[in-house]
Amino acid sequence: MGYAATGIGRDVDERLARAGKAASDLSDIIKQQPRELVALLRIINGLSAEDVLKLARQARRAQDK
Repeated sequence: MGYAATGIGRDVDERLARAGKAASDLSDIIKQQPRELVALLRIINGLSAEDVLKLARQARRAQDK
């Protein structure tokens, strides 16, 4: 499980985001699938935090298969 899945990782990600920055691993992730990630971000824009977390859990389950 990566650090982002822990409470500490989420705190770091949130602090970076509030400072207008992102974790270094995100740049590599975005470069792998830029169009798909942009489409995903546009689609989830406006969803509640709860709904975004539900999608994240679904993605985690799909990844674990």
